[in-house]
Amino acid sequence: MTVGREIPTHVSSESETSAQSALTNTFMHCFLRNCVECPNCLTRYLVAFSPYGNGSYLVPAFAGVSDEYILYCSCGRPPVSSRWRCNELKRYAVSKVAHDRGYGTSAEIVPVDHSYGIRRSR
Repeated sequence: MTVGREIPTHVSSESETSAQSALTNTFMHCFLRNCVECPNCLTRYLVAFSPYGNGSYLVPAFAGVSDEYILYCSCGRPPVSSRWRCNELKRYAVSKVAHDRGYGTSAEIVPVDHSYGIRRSR
């Protein structure tokens, strides 16, 4: 199981817009996690939280080897599948709600840069 860090985020209150304020409130205490994203519905899934409550699941591509995964997303029938290598996993700041669920939207799970700064999705 992947162990992440909970990090506080800080945004200058003087220059906050309402969107930045909402982002700050959502990610006041967030978790850093590796995630994969369904190429069809763009739902982001936390690695090591599978199976997910929406019926999706992430499994190793090869038994006993965890450097490549296959995501089966429940957004389609049959499930939409996508393959991910470990070097393709991205680091995200994950809100508590999405962390508790194991997956979320791009508004709940946002990319972070190498200095752990939250980048807003456009």
